[in-house]
Amino acid sequence: MSLRSIKAQARMDLHRGMQVQALYLPPAWPTAAAIPCRVRVHTKFTQLGDQKGTSLNSAETEEQVPRLLFHAPEVLPVRGGRVTINAREGYMVGVTVPADDMNFIHARVAPLTAAQMTGLPLPPSDPSEYPEPSPEWETTEW
Repeated sequence: MSLRSIKAQARMDLHRGMQVQALYLPPAWPTAAAIPCRVRVHTKFTQLGDQKGTSLNSAETEEQVPRLLFHAPEVLPVRGGRVTINAREGYMVGVTVPADDMNFIHARVAPLTAAQMTGLPLPPSDPSEYPEPSPEWETTEW
């Protein structure tokens, strides 16, 4: 196996291990059907203001930058779509990056407020309602 194949398999294993069940609501929902899918939630904290090693004395804050990773064979998210994960966690899709070499789509998202979550459907609890993993998930050569 090449190093590239090992890295690809590790990324797939990471996605499988950290994915959560979600429900993607297209911008046209409820006219358009909701799509059960699996996503990986990334939450990154970025420090703003005075950085270590400087003496600018700027105000220091931390900013949360959430992202979701989708696997393209399951769903193709677009700006304005919404994703629910549970009764208290949901996101509005913003900018999406085209699928990478492994068909992962990175989407910048904004958390939904409790008021915005009101009335939104939640992901199905039955695993059989989710799409089967695509054959490429089992591929050992990339």
